[in-house]
Amino acid sequence: MVEWLVSFFPVLVVAILIFNIYQKKYGEQGIQKRMATFFMAAGVLGLFAVITFLKHKGLPVYYAMIYLVAVVVSFILNRKRAWPYKLKCEVCGQRLGWEDVLFLDGNTHSSCRPVPTESIEEATE
Repeated sequence: MVEWLVSFFPVLVVAILIFNIYQKKYGEQGIQKRMATFFMAAGVLGLFAVITFLKHKGLPVYYAMIYLVAVVVSFILNRKRAWPYKLKCEVCGQRLGWEDVLFLDGNTHSSCRPVPTESIEEATE
């Protein structure tokens, strides 16, 4: 069971990083969510490294639970950075679309977002 799980970790890390690269398409509007997926990938990669190290040294794999608990505690303590995904708009309370949930910071609808004053001034000049 553990061998199958360990063999799946690199695929999971690559999938998370590909998703992270796709998030780059949204630029400055999605930096928080992009960093959150990067931290997720780092946590999974770290767990893979710990389990591989334990297997290599002949130690029981359940020692990896210590690392897993540390990662979960750090995610709980930093939950605003580690999990910035919300399903409902923070302004009006309606359900957000997938693009707003997964890619754009702010967790608000496009109609609820404040319009940047810089773009209004540039448009009038």
